[in-house]
Amino acid sequence: MTEKSNDEAKAPEFKQIISAYSDEELRIVLKKRKLYQKDAADFAIQGSNQTGDYLF
Repeated sequence: MTEKSNDEAKAPEFKQIISAYSDEELRIVLKKRKLYQKDAADFAIQGSNQTGDYLF
């Protein structure tokens, strides 16, 4: 039986939440990225880079 770990189950949730953030909210995440899971912080950085808005 192969079940997803808790971290894998939460991954889509933070991606969905961060994808909906405004530029200002992304700036806050990036400034406080050490407080977030590494995957969530990396996703926020990728999101800011994809829009061409280098927020940090």
